[in-house]
Amino acid sequence: MKNGKILIKIFIIVVMTGVSLLSYAESSNKWQDKDKYKSRGDFIDKIIKDIGLTPEQYDKIKFQSMEQKNIKEELYKTLIKKRKELKSELVKENIDKGVIEKIAYEIKRLQSQIIDLRIEYVLKMKDVMTTEQYNEFNKRTDNILEGKRRKNRKKEF
Repeated sequence: MKNGKILIKIFIIVVMTGVSLLSYAESSNKWQDKDKYKSRGDFIDKIIKDIGLTPEQYDKIKFQSMEQKNIKEELYKTLIKKRKELKSELVKENIDKGVIEKIAYEIKRLQSQIIDLRIEYVLKMKDVMTTEQYNEFNKRTDNILEGKRRKNRKKEF
């Protein structure tokens, strides 16, 4: 009698564990769509395709995107280099304020160029897309950015 109760309890535990594992596996499958994109660019490509662009519009936007990406990569490389330069100047024992100001000016100039590129890209996209397509694109990308902002917020206790 005692052995029967123990076997029933073991059986119930095994079944509950199995159900828990299956539900966990199923819930993790829901997020596979998010993980299938290798980069932010792949995800943006999907949005661009989903908003109903014509092949001509898609080609124009893709060309602009690649052109911007190459320029932006060079600007970011230079920006990183200048930030490292600034950091190394700031830790020196004898600080030359003129050198620091020159490096800071270069950093500001590079950041300004990056912002100008973003604005130029948005304006070019607006020229290529219809108002409805552009609004839909903004709606989808805003949702992504809002989720990212929430995830990056620091938790306060």
